[in-house]
Amino acid sequence: MQQTHELANHNIVGFSGAKVLNDWPLKGGYTVKPTLSSSNGETVRQLTLAGNGIACLSGFMVKNNIENGSLVTLLQTEKINKSERELINAVYYKSSSVAKRISAFIDYIQPKLVL
Repeated sequence: MQQTHELANHNIVGFSGAKVLNDWPLKGGYTVKPTLSSSNGETVRQLTLAGNGIACLSGFMVKNNIENGSLVTLLQTEKINKSERELINAVYYKSSSVAKRISAFIDYIQPKLVL
């Protein structure tokens, strides 16, 4: 599959909770209507591994599966790289100062995150 319009011919495993996760980072914007859905990303991954359809998951979730061949990437030429879909945020109360342990953790984890 090389074109986004071909997705209509396949089962899609998507998200039931945060509907924004069904907006795939593809050129021209693409919102899918899942054939099968879950509110949990790991469940979406497992459903995809079991052959239930095509899913769009974060790189860190599927990196090992792609490397071992249990999942394959699709639509690479249509993918928008470094989209907001891949962001990770640290959330804390704005009205208080950030605890040193939180700052230390963020400083530690940030260079290790490879999406």
